Amino acid sequence: MVSEAAFIRGSQVLGIIPRVLKPLGSSSDSSTGEELVVSGMQERITEMLNHADAFIFLPGDLATLEALITLASWAHLHIHQKPIGLLNVNNFYDGFIAFLNHAIKNYFIPSNVKKLFICAHTANELLDMLQAYKPEPDPWTFVLERPNNDGNSSRSKKYKLDLTLRL
Repeated sequence: MVSEAAFIRGSQVLGIIPRVLKPLGSSSDSSTGEELVVSGMQERITEMLNHADAFIFLPGDLATLEALITLASWAHLHIHQKPIGLLNVNNFYDGFIAFLNHAIKNYFIPSNVKKLFICAHTANELLDMLQAYKPEPDPWTFVLERPNNDGNSSRSKKYKLDLTLRL
C-alpha cells in the first residue's frame, strides 16, 4: 500500500476516508499515520485540499477520477494553486489526456487547463516535476508599483481584489 511505503520512509501520512468506506478496508491502526474520517466524498476532497501541498493521482477508480476533476476544476477557478500530478503508470492517463485534448479542440475546455496537470511515467520524474512547479500568477491579484524617492519603482505590493457579492 502506498501509505505504508510512505510512512516507513518517514513521510507524514494522513488518510482521509469517507465514513461509508471505513468498514471496507481502513483500520484505525496508527502504524501508517493519522486517519481522518469524514462524512462524504466532497468533504474528503476539501480536507485533501486543506492538508496537502500537492496532489499525486495514481491509476484508480471513479472516486479517483472525481477527486482529480474536482481539484482541477477548483484550480481552474483559482480556488487553489497546488500542483496536480498524474503518475501515468502503463499509460493509464493517456485516455484522460486524449479527452482533454478533444475537449480543448472542440472549445469545451480552455487550452490553459492542460497546464494544471503534471504528468510523468515514473514516480521520481513526477516528484522532480512537482518540486519544480511554480504556480501561474493569480489573475485577480494586482501588483501596484510605487516609485521610491529616487524615482525607481522597485517597491511593489500585492493587493487582492475582493469581488464578493454580499446581499
